[in-house]
Amino acid sequence: MVPPGPSSLSVCRYAGVNQPDEAGTLERSHVVTGPALAQLVAYLDMPTWQVIPAGAGYNCPLSEGRVDLLQFDYPSGPGVTVTVDTDGCRSASNGVRTVAGDEIGAHLARWVGTDR
Repeated sequence: MVPPGPSSLSVCRYAGVNQPDEAGTLERSHVVTGPALAQLVAYLDMPTWQVIPAGAGYNCPLSEGRVDLLQFDYPSGPGVTVTVDTDGCRSASNGVRTVAGDEIGAHLARWVGTDR
């Protein structure tokens, strides 16, 4: 999901509908570096995540659009963006690979909290 060796990560939590903030509003953000960043990359790259094939039907509860956006920056080369849906399907995607990841959103909550 994420190539090794990023120098930093920005985690941004965006509001969905039925939140105190308008949908799409940045609620919180946090920058991660060092060992915590390396641990998160290893966590996201675990081979045990259930992969959701592109175009596959996938039954999900109603989503209110709450999203965490992860922007991984590298010393050289392009960055990588991972979108984590924190409700509804509760999945994570880098645009090429999508995994069922209820635990990923919970893991990120230590940096950006939970929805209000």
